[in-house]
Amino acid sequence: MHENIQAEVLPWVAQLPGSLWVNTCYRAVLVLDRSHSMLKRDWEPSRLAAAIEAACDFVKSAARGNSTNQVAVVAFDDFAQLVSHFVPAADSDLPLRIQAINSGRDTNITAGLLAAETLFLAATESNAHDKMLMLLTDGEHNKGPEPYDVATRLKRSGVRIQTIGIASKHAVNATMLKALASNRSDGQSDYRFIGDQQRLVEHFVRAARGLTL
Repeated sequence: MHENIQAEVLPWVAQLPGSLWVNTCYRAVLVLDRSHSMLKRDWEPSRLAAAIEAACDFVKSAARGNSTNQVAVVAFDDFAQLVSHFVPAADSDLPLRIQAINSGRDTNITAGLLAAETLFLAATESNAHDKMLMLLTDGEHNKGPEPYDVATRLKRSGVRIQTIGIASKHAVNATMLKALASNRSDGQSDYRFIGDQQRLVEHFVRAARGLTL
């Protein structure tokens, strides 16, 4: 049974062909939008299905990297849903938990970020891990307070936020997602709009290898 968390409670470099995995260990929280708008079919079969597939590919790739890599998963609509605490990326139950995410109601990005913040704060047993958060959403925030303050706290605490816009280009709230993301080494926002599912999966595979700008 998934655990509900109410909002109120609570490095990319271009990889050359044939290059080796980067030997870094990290904790990553995947924050997936499961709101009703993610059922739209401007991506087939839906935005949510694309996000789920990309998240599963991230986990598979992370499992092939450093054996100490850990992944947690949060899904959100009105509230945040804890899909998995931090577990080794190789945990065989993790893809099954991600695939079981179903659609909900409104879009409360703040709730998802607050849940991720709680997970990072609780993971204090080791300082050896880099911290990464990947937010997959169409950006249609329409519930709860604005998410900027919690994103700022996360970034100040050393969490690298990558935001992925999943929708047709005119439907993504790119302004918000750019503001929520960390800055890359070139000073640009660590935001990506992925125009098709294959590019999204390829991006997640690279990120899961611990590659960073």
